Amino acid sequence: MTFGKRKFYNRVKSEIRSGIFRNGFNGVYKTWDEAAALCGSYDSEQIIEKCKQSLLKVKQGEAIYERDSVLFNKIQYSWPLLAGLLYSATKSNLRLDVLDFGGSLGSSYYQNRNFLQGIQKLSWNIVEQSNFVQVGKKHFEDGILNFYDSIESCVNDRDQKINVFLASSSFPYVKDPFELIKK
Repeated sequence: MTFGKRKFYNRVKSEIRSGIFRNGFNGVYKTWDEAAALCGSYDSEQIIEKCKQSLLKVKQGEAIYERDSVLFNKIQYSWPLLAGLLYSATKSNLRLDVLDFGGSLGSSYYQNRNFLQGIQKLSWNIVEQSNFVQVGKKHFEDGILNFYDSIESCVNDRDQKINVFLASSSFPYVKDPFELIKK
């Protein structure tokens, strides 16, 4: 590392340790709503546009894989997820109906779809915020990939028989995750 790079690195490291990120993203709040009022929101138009553009490249074969709008040139398979999905499909006569809670525009579906081709009846149902649902229906819905704004609307549509509930890192963003699990 050159002198200039080392000096810059040490300065940034020092600022992070003693500056704005010193306390991290935490605090003591009386209610969920009080804490949420101080946070940004995932429903930003910039976020959805970036996700849309990245996933369109994956869908059209211009990119291999996407996670949180970042494009990759090699798929990073989620082997534990794939094992669970394929196990569920084999126990359900090669039927797989996934409810992907907080599934963006289909990131996990596109990540794992190569291994799901032998499943006879596949539906991947994403429950997301309404702005993601609108973009998903317009650009990505295809008969396998479907978008809903609530768990109830997903389950009630076409008499879905969901056999996998996927919530990859979504629970920290839910006010009452235990109530969600009961549904």
